[in-house]
Amino acid sequence: MTGPQEIVIHIGPPKTASTTVQRRLAQQRKELATAGTKIIIEHRDAAIELIGHDYLQRQRRSSRRAWNALQGEVASASGNRVIVSNEMFSWLNQTDAQEMVNALNSNDTRVVIGIRLMEKLVTSFWYEVVIRGGTCTLSEWIQELRSADGNIGNLEDPSFRFWHLENSALLAHRWSEVVGRDRVTCVVISEKHPGETLRRFDEALGLTTTGAPSVARVENRSAGYEHLVALVRFNRKIARTAVPKKFRATLARYAHEQLTSRQDIPYSTPWLSREDRAWCAERQSTTMNELSKLGVNVIGDLRDLVAPETELTAPRSHLEPVNVDAVAIATRVIRSLVRRLINS
Repeated sequence: MTGPQEIVIHIGPPKTASTTVQRRLAQQRKELATAGTKIIIEHRDAAIELIGHDYLQRQRRSSRRAWNALQGEVASASGNRVIVSNEMFSWLNQTDAQEMVNALNSNDTRVVIGIRLMEKLVTSFWYEVVIRGGTCTLSEWIQELRSADGNIGNLEDPSFRFWHLENSALLAHRWSEVVGRDRVTCVVISEKHPGETLRRFDEALGLTTTGAPSVARVENRSAGYEHLVALVRFNRKIARTAVPKKFRATLARYAHEQLTSRQDIPYSTPWLSREDRAWCAERQSTTMNELSKLGVNVIGDLRDLVAPETELTAPRSHLEPVNVDAVAIATRVIRSLVRRLINS
Protein backbone atom coordinates (compact mmCIF):
# COMPACT_ATOMS: atom_id res chain seq x y z
CA MET A 1 0.00 0.00 0.00
CA THR A 2 1.18 3.54 -0.80
CA GLY A 3 0.29 6.81 0.87
CA PRO A 4 -0.30 7.61 4.54
CA GLN A 5 -1.45 5.07 7.09
CA GLU A 6 -4.02 7.46 8.55
CA ILE A 7 -6.23 10.10 6.92
CA VAL A 8 -8.35 12.58 8.86
CA ILE A 9 -11.01 14.37 6.79
CA HIS A 10 -12.42 17.56 8.33
CA ILE A 11 -15.56 18.21 6.27
CA GLY A 12 -16.74 21.39 8.00
CA PRO A 13 -19.62 22.00 7.37
CA PRO A 14 -19.84 25.71 6.45
CA LYS A 15 -20.32 28.16 9.34
CA THR A 16 -18.78 25.85 11.95
CA ALA A 17 -15.38 27.55 12.49
CA SER A 18 -13.88 25.88 9.41
CA THR A 19 -11.95 29.00 8.36
CA THR A 20 -10.48 29.34 11.85
CA VAL A 21 -9.42 25.69 11.93
CA GLN A 22 -7.87 25.88 8.46
CA ARG A 23 -5.93 29.04 9.32
CA ARG A 24 -4.57 27.31 12.42
CA LEU A 25 -3.57 24.24 10.41
CA ALA A 26 -1.82 26.47 7.86
CA GLN A 27 0.18 28.14 10.63
CA GLN A 28 1.27 24.75 11.96
CA ARG A 29 2.00 23.20 8.55
CA LYS A 30 5.81 23.09 8.84
CA GLU A 31 5.82 21.92 12.45
CA LEU A 32 3.31 19.17 11.71
CA ALA A 33 5.19 18.05 8.59
CA THR A 34 8.28 17.54 10.74
CA ALA A 35 6.17 15.34 13.02
CA GLY A 36 4.93 13.27 10.06
CA THR A 37 1.56 14.94 9.45
CA LYS A 38 0.76 16.57 6.10
CA ILE A 39 -1.87 19.34 5.96
CA ILE A 40 -4.07 19.75 2.85
CA ILE A 41 -6.57 22.63 2.84
CA GLU A 42 -6.33 24.00 -0.72
CA HIS A 43 -8.29 21.72 -3.05
CA ARG A 44 -11.70 23.40 -2.82
CA ASP A 45 -12.83 22.27 -6.28
CA ALA A 46 -12.06 18.59 -5.63
CA ALA A 47 -15.45 18.00 -4.01
CA ILE A 48 -17.30 19.79 -6.81
CA GLU A 49 -15.52 17.65 -9.40
CA LEU A 50 -16.25 14.50 -7.42
CA ILE A 51 -19.96 15.37 -7.35
CA GLY A 52 -19.85 16.37 -11.02
CA HIS A 53 -22.10 19.38 -10.49
CA ASP A 54 -21.57 22.88 -9.13
CA TYR A 55 -24.88 23.70 -7.46
CA LEU A 56 -23.93 27.29 -6.67
CA GLN A 57 -23.05 28.05 -10.30
CA ARG A 58 -25.84 25.78 -11.62
CA GLN A 59 -23.58 23.94 -14.04
CA ARG A 60 -22.12 20.49 -14.52
CA ARG A 61 -18.43 19.93 -13.83
CA SER A 62 -16.74 17.34 -16.04
CA SER A 63 -13.11 18.14 -15.19
CA ARG A 64 -11.26 15.97 -12.67
CA ARG A 65 -8.12 18.06 -12.43
CA ALA A 66 -8.58 19.22 -8.82
CA TRP A 67 -9.81 15.81 -7.67
CA ASN A 68 -6.82 14.06 -9.26
CA ALA A 69 -4.48 16.64 -7.74
CA LEU A 70 -5.89 15.95 -4.27
CA GLN A 71 -5.43 12.19 -4.68
CA GLY A 72 -1.87 12.74 -5.88
CA GLU A 73 -1.00 15.00 -2.96
CA VAL A 74 -2.34 12.47 -0.44
CA ALA A 75 -0.57 9.54 -2.11
CA SER A 76 2.76 11.39 -2.20
CA ALA A 77 2.70 12.38 1.47
CA SER A 78 6.00 11.43 3.08
CA GLY A 79 4.65 11.09 6.62
CA ASN A 80 2.27 8.53 8.05
CA ARG A 81 -0.70 10.87 8.49
CA VAL A 82 -2.65 13.39 6.39
CA ILE A 83 -5.28 15.92 7.50
CA VAL A 84 -7.59 17.09 4.71
CA SER A 85 -9.77 20.05 5.68
CA ASN A 86 -12.37 21.64 3.44
CA GLU A 87 -16.03 22.38 4.11
CA MET A 88 -16.90 21.55 0.51
CA PHE A 89 -16.69 17.86 1.43
CA SER A 90 -19.89 18.25 3.44
CA TRP A 91 -21.63 18.49 0.05
CA LEU A 92 -20.83 14.85 -0.77
CA ASN A 93 -23.61 12.29 -0.63
CA GLN A 94 -22.90 8.80 0.70
CA THR A 95 -21.89 7.42 -2.71
CA ASP A 96 -19.46 10.30 -3.32
CA ALA A 97 -18.06 9.97 0.22
CA GLN A 98 -17.45 6.27 -0.34
CA GLU A 99 -15.65 7.01 -3.61
CA MET A 100 -13.46 9.58 -1.85
CA VAL A 101 -12.47 7.25 0.98
CA ASN A 102 -11.76 4.37 -1.44
CA ALA A 103 -9.67 6.60 -3.72
CA LEU A 104 -7.54 8.00 -0.90
CA ASN A 105 -6.55 4.43 -0.09
CA SER A 106 -5.98 4.33 3.67
CA ASN A 107 -6.68 1.54 6.15
CA ASP A 108 -7.57 4.15 8.78
CA THR A 109 -9.80 7.05 7.74
CA ARG A 110 -11.49 9.29 10.31
CA VAL A 111 -13.98 12.12 9.78
CA VAL A 112 -14.38 15.29 11.87
CA ILE A 113 -17.60 17.35 11.79
CA GLY A 114 -18.31 20.69 13.49
CA ILE A 115 -21.72 21.17 15.16
CA ARG A 116 -23.04 24.58 16.14
CA LEU A 117 -25.94 26.34 17.84
CA MET A 118 -28.93 26.19 15.44
CA GLU A 119 -29.73 29.90 15.79
CA LYS A 120 -26.23 30.80 14.61
CA LEU A 121 -26.35 28.34 11.72
CA VAL A 122 -29.71 29.63 10.54
CA THR A 123 -28.72 33.31 10.56
CA SER A 124 -25.23 32.71 9.12
CA PHE A 125 -26.61 30.60 6.28
CA TRP A 126 -29.23 33.26 5.53
CA TYR A 127 -26.37 35.74 5.23
CA GLU A 128 -24.80 33.59 2.51
CA VAL A 129 -28.13 33.23 0.71
CA VAL A 130 -28.65 37.00 0.63
CA ILE A 131 -25.15 37.91 -0.59
CA ARG A 132 -25.67 35.42 -3.45
CA GLY A 133 -28.80 37.25 -4.59
CA GLY A 134 -31.43 35.84 -2.22
CA THR A 135 -34.67 37.80 -1.83
CA CYS A 136 -36.10 36.38 1.42
CA THR A 137 -36.12 38.14 4.78
CA LEU A 138 -34.78 36.29 7.82
CA SER A 139 -38.30 35.39 8.93
CA GLU A 140 -39.18 34.14 5.44
CA TRP A 141 -35.95 32.16 5.36
CA ILE A 142 -36.86 30.34 8.57
CA GLN A 143 -40.30 29.56 7.14
CA GLU A 144 -38.58 28.03 4.09
CA LEU A 145 -36.44 25.88 6.39
CA ARG A 146 -39.51 24.75 8.32
CA SER A 147 -41.29 23.88 5.07
CA ALA A 148 -38.31 21.80 3.91
CA ASP A 149 -38.48 20.09 7.34
CA GLY A 150 -35.04 18.55 7.26
CA ASN A 151 -35.30 17.13 3.72
CA ILE A 152 -32.30 17.55 1.45
CA GLY A 153 -34.07 17.59 -1.94
CA ASN A 154 -32.54 19.63 -4.76
CA LEU A 155 -29.27 21.23 -3.65
CA GLU A 156 -29.90 24.20 -5.95
CA ASP A 157 -32.65 25.19 -3.48
CA PRO A 158 -30.96 26.93 -0.49
CA SER A 159 -33.42 25.56 2.10
CA PHE A 160 -32.81 21.95 1.02
CA ARG A 161 -29.09 22.70 0.78
CA PHE A 162 -29.10 23.94 4.37
CA TRP A 163 -30.35 20.59 5.67
CA HIS A 164 -27.95 18.63 3.46
CA LEU A 165 -24.96 20.60 4.77
CA GLU A 166 -25.87 21.63 8.31
CA ASN A 167 -27.87 18.75 9.79
CA SER A 168 -25.11 17.24 11.96
CA ALA A 169 -27.03 14.02 12.60
CA LEU A 170 -27.53 13.51 8.87
CA LEU A 171 -23.87 14.29 8.14
CA ALA A 172 -22.66 11.94 10.87
CA HIS A 173 -24.91 9.15 9.62
CA ARG A 174 -23.84 9.69 6.00
CA TRP A 175 -20.14 9.39 6.82
CA SER A 176 -20.48 6.70 9.50
CA GLU A 177 -21.98 4.44 6.83
CA VAL A 178 -18.68 4.85 4.97
CA VAL A 179 -15.99 4.81 7.68
CA GLY A 180 -17.86 3.44 10.71
CA ARG A 181 -19.47 5.18 13.69
CA ASP A 182 -16.38 4.86 15.85
CA ARG A 183 -14.40 6.87 13.28
CA VAL A 184 -16.71 9.88 13.13
CA THR A 185 -16.15 12.69 15.64
CA CYS A 186 -18.39 15.73 16.13
CA VAL A 187 -16.89 18.88 17.65
CA VAL A 188 -19.19 21.27 19.53
CA ILE A 189 -18.54 24.92 18.66
CA SER A 190 -18.28 27.28 21.63
CA GLU A 191 -19.75 30.69 20.71
CA LYS A 192 -18.23 32.51 23.70
CA HIS A 193 -14.82 30.83 23.87
CA PRO A 194 -13.13 30.40 20.46
CA GLY A 195 -9.97 29.18 22.19
CA GLU A 196 -11.95 26.27 23.62
CA THR A 197 -13.30 25.50 20.16
CA LEU A 198 -9.73 25.30 18.83
CA ARG A 199 -8.72 23.03 21.72
CA ARG A 200 -11.61 20.70 20.88
CA PHE A 201 -10.63 20.57 17.23
CA ASP A 202 -7.01 19.90 18.23
CA GLU A 203 -8.23 16.89 20.18
CA ALA A 204 -10.43 15.66 17.32
CA LEU A 205 -7.63 16.08 14.77
CA GLY A 206 -5.03 14.50 17.06
CA LEU A 207 -3.04 17.71 17.56
CA THR A 208 -3.17 17.94 21.34
CA THR A 209 0.61 17.73 21.73
CA THR A 210 1.61 20.41 19.22
CA GLY A 211 1.64 23.24 21.75
CA ALA A 212 0.99 25.74 18.98
CA PRO A 213 -0.44 29.12 20.03
CA SER A 214 -4.10 29.88 19.43
CA VAL A 215 -5.02 32.03 16.48
CA ALA A 216 -7.40 34.95 16.62
CA ARG A 217 -11.01 34.19 15.95
CA VAL A 218 -11.97 34.49 12.30
CA GLU A 219 -15.38 36.04 11.71
CA ASN A 220 -16.91 35.07 8.36
CA ARG A 221 -19.78 37.49 8.83
CA SER A 222 -18.91 41.06 7.95
CA ALA A 223 -22.31 42.71 7.55
CA GLY A 224 -24.90 43.73 10.09
CA TYR A 225 -28.64 43.23 10.03
CA GLU A 226 -29.27 46.64 8.43
CA HIS A 227 -26.84 45.79 5.61
CA LEU A 228 -28.69 42.57 4.90
CA VAL A 229 -32.16 44.11 4.97
CA ALA A 230 -30.96 46.69 2.44
CA LEU A 231 -29.43 43.96 0.30
CA VAL A 232 -32.68 41.97 0.31
CA ARG A 233 -34.52 45.07 -0.98
CA PHE A 234 -31.88 45.53 -3.68
CA ASN A 235 -32.03 41.85 -4.71
CA ARG A 236 -35.81 42.02 -4.99
CA LYS A 237 -35.59 45.01 -7.33
CA ILE A 238 -33.08 43.16 -9.51
CA ALA A 239 -35.24 40.00 -9.49
CA ARG A 240 -38.09 41.99 -11.06
CA THR A 241 -35.90 42.88 -14.04
CA ALA A 242 -34.73 40.80 -16.99
CA VAL A 243 -31.26 40.32 -15.49
CA PRO A 244 -30.30 36.59 -15.72
CA LYS A 245 -30.32 34.77 -12.37
CA LYS A 246 -26.63 33.86 -12.60
CA PHE A 247 -25.67 37.53 -13.06
CA ARG A 248 -27.84 38.61 -10.10
CA ALA A 249 -25.36 36.96 -7.75
CA THR A 250 -22.61 39.19 -9.12
CA LEU A 251 -24.73 42.31 -8.59
CA ALA A 252 -25.53 41.17 -5.05
CA ARG A 253 -21.82 40.75 -4.37
CA TYR A 254 -21.08 44.27 -5.64
CA ALA A 255 -23.88 45.68 -3.47
CA HIS A 256 -22.65 43.73 -0.45
CA GLU A 257 -19.13 45.08 -0.87
CA GLN A 258 -20.52 48.61 -1.18
CA LEU A 259 -22.61 48.31 1.99
CA THR A 260 -19.90 46.75 4.15
CA SER A 261 -17.40 49.42 3.11
CA ARG A 262 -19.65 52.19 4.43
CA GLN A 263 -18.77 53.39 7.89
CA ASP A 264 -22.06 55.21 8.47
CA ILE A 265 -24.11 52.02 8.93
CA PRO A 266 -24.24 50.81 12.56
CA TYR A 267 -23.72 47.09 13.06
CA SER A 268 -26.52 45.05 14.62
CA THR A 269 -26.99 41.30 14.84
CA PRO A 270 -29.88 39.50 13.09
CA TRP A 271 -32.97 39.32 15.26
CA LEU A 272 -35.13 36.21 15.75
CA SER A 273 -38.67 36.28 17.06
CA ARG A 274 -39.62 34.23 20.10
CA GLU A 275 -41.44 31.77 17.85
CA ASP A 276 -38.42 31.36 15.56
CA ARG A 277 -36.08 30.87 18.52
CA ALA A 278 -38.42 28.22 19.93
CA TRP A 279 -38.39 26.37 16.61
CA CYS A 280 -34.57 26.52 16.46
CA ALA A 281 -34.37 25.07 19.97
CA GLU A 282 -36.83 22.30 19.12
CA ARG A 283 -34.99 21.40 15.91
CA GLN A 284 -31.68 21.45 17.76
CA SER A 285 -33.04 19.04 20.36
CA THR A 286 -34.30 16.66 17.66
CA THR A 287 -30.94 16.70 15.91
CA MET A 288 -29.00 16.05 19.12
CA ASN A 289 -31.27 13.14 20.04
CA GLU A 290 -30.65 11.61 16.61
CA LEU A 291 -26.93 12.17 17.01
CA SER A 292 -26.97 10.53 20.45
CA LYS A 293 -28.76 7.46 19.11
CA LEU A 294 -26.22 7.19 16.30
CA GLY A 295 -23.43 6.78 18.85
CA VAL A 296 -20.61 8.73 17.20
CA ASN A 297 -17.90 10.48 19.21
CA VAL A 298 -18.71 13.98 20.50
CA ILE A 299 -16.07 16.38 21.83
CA GLY A 300 -17.25 19.41 23.77
CA ASP A 301 -20.00 20.61 26.04
CA LEU A 302 -23.47 20.01 24.61
CA ARG A 303 -24.71 22.92 26.73
CA ASP A 304 -23.00 25.16 24.15
CA LEU A 305 -25.83 24.12 21.81
CA VAL A 306 -28.50 25.60 24.07
CA ALA A 307 -29.39 29.20 23.22
CA PRO A 308 -28.94 31.60 26.16
CA GLU A 309 -32.05 33.06 27.76
CA THR A 310 -31.51 36.65 26.71
CA GLU A 311 -34.05 39.44 26.64
CA LEU A 312 -35.68 39.65 23.25
CA THR A 313 -35.53 43.07 21.65
CA ALA A 314 -36.88 44.06 18.26
CA PRO A 315 -34.59 45.36 15.50
CA ARG A 316 -33.62 48.99 15.95
CA SER A 317 -36.42 50.75 14.12
CA HIS A 318 -35.10 54.23 14.80
CA LEU A 319 -32.22 53.81 12.37
CA GLU A 320 -32.42 55.58 9.05
CA PRO A 321 -33.18 53.20 6.13
CA VAL A 322 -30.05 51.89 4.44
CA ASN A 323 -29.98 51.76 0.65
CA VAL A 324 -27.69 50.47 -2.06
CA ASP A 325 -26.30 53.08 -4.46
CA ALA A 326 -27.64 51.65 -7.71
CA VAL A 327 -25.79 54.24 -9.82
CA ALA A 328 -22.46 53.14 -8.34
CA ILE A 329 -23.33 49.49 -9.07
CA ALA A 330 -24.25 50.29 -12.68
CA THR A 331 -21.00 52.24 -13.11
CA ARG A 332 -19.00 49.31 -11.80
CA VAL A 333 -20.75 46.88 -14.14
CA ILE A 334 -20.09 49.10 -17.16
CA ARG A 335 -16.41 49.47 -16.23
CA SER A 336 -16.11 45.71 -15.84
CA LEU A 337 -17.68 45.12 -19.27
CA VAL A 338 -15.39 47.69 -20.88
CA ARG A 339 -12.30 46.05 -19.37
CA ARG A 340 -13.41 42.67 -20.70
CA LEU A 341 -13.93 44.07 -24.18
CA ILE A 342 -10.52 45.75 -24.14
CA ASN A 343 -8.75 42.58 -22.94
CA SER A 344 -10.60 40.21 -25.27
